[in-house]
Parts: sequence; structure tokens; C-alpha cells
Amino acid sequence: MSVEIRNEQFRKIINDTAPLEQVATGFIFTEGAMWDAKSNELIFSDMPGDIVRKWSELNGITTYRQPSGKANGHYFDLQGRLLSCEHANSRVIREEHDGSINPIATITMGKNSTAQTT
Repeated sequence: MSVEIRNEQFRKIINDTAPLEQVATGFIFTEGAMWDAKSNELIFSDMPGDIVRKWSELNGITTYRQPSGKANGHYFDLQGRLLSCEHANSRVIREEHDGSINPIATITMGKNSTAQTT
């Protein structure tokens, strides 16, 4: 297991000489990792498995969203809401603080359609 550092800024937040620790196995293909600093959890996708999972030191691996629309990318906006790219649904969604899901961009019949967001 190794890490490829593509931006030297990474070294400012991560000790690149610390040993790597594999915290879980059994996934098909993982990607889209995003750290949630508020809950101290790592959010990531097992895209072919159609699952978004969380990992924390306290709880280990838990299922966060299933089905996930084959989500393959995540990001927190400035209000702390989780954005996810859903491959299967050709859209970007935003999870509101109350847990509801709102599409904020979609592709329909090959054409982009974006929703007005706040």
C-alpha cells in the first residue's frame, strides 16, 4: 500500500513518513474519499457496490447511503452540506442538514440542466 503525493501542500497537513494503516477490506472499488471534520469520519464510495460508507475510529465501517446512485465523488460545501456525484443518475446531489436529498445539477438526454441553488 502506498500514497502518491501530487501536491506538496499535502505534506503540510499529513506526516508523509507515518506508517499507513489499512482500516478495512472487502470492497469492490473505493473512491471519492472526503474527511468530515465535524464528525471525525471518512466518507467514501464503493461505487460498483452502490454504497456510500463512513469510517470512524469509534465505529469502524458503517453504511451511510445505499443505494447511492453509484456515487463516485464527494465534497462539503461552505454550509457543511455533502455534495455527491451520482454516476447512475447522471446528477450531482446535495444532502441537506435535515437529511433530504436535492439534485443541483443533472444531465438529461445529453444536455446539462442546473437547478437554482442557495
